[in-house]
Amino acid sequence: MTRGKRVLLHVVLPPAFGTVFVFAGILFLEWRPRDPAEVVKGFFGWLVAGYVFALLPSVLYAGAMELWYRFGPRDSRRSALIVSTGLGFLCGSVWLVGSLFGGSARVKAGALVFAAAGALTGLSVEALIGRRAVFPGDPSATKR
Repeated sequence: MTRGKRVLLHVVLPPAFGTVFVFAGILFLEWRPRDPAEVVKGFFGWLVAGYVFALLPSVLYAGAMELWYRFGPRDSRRSALIVSTGLGFLCGSVWLVGSLFGGSARVKAGALVFAAAGALTGLSVEALIGRRAVFPGDPSATKR
């Protein structure tokens, strides 16, 4: 995978994956029978909001992961998963930290959804991208 394609995927995928995980978590926490059209409409609203609010963190995340690919340890596949999961958790934890200073138990539960979705997003994106990436200095890597 070329560096340009890898960076593009690191920028574009996290808001989409994060939206899926957050939306699923919110549907789970607020379970009630829903009209499928309402769910689809709500999802696309969350997706737009996800790209509006998460695009800048995704660009920063892509830069951090590119630095990791370039300068990280040579067994970077495993360690990149850990770093990506941690970065995703940090991005999602912004909501969690904000909720600690106020808010009901419901707000705190929602903030936990964001933190968990961030970690799951980082793990999923890197699992998808990292398996196709070529790490410098990796003797087992072949260009794919």
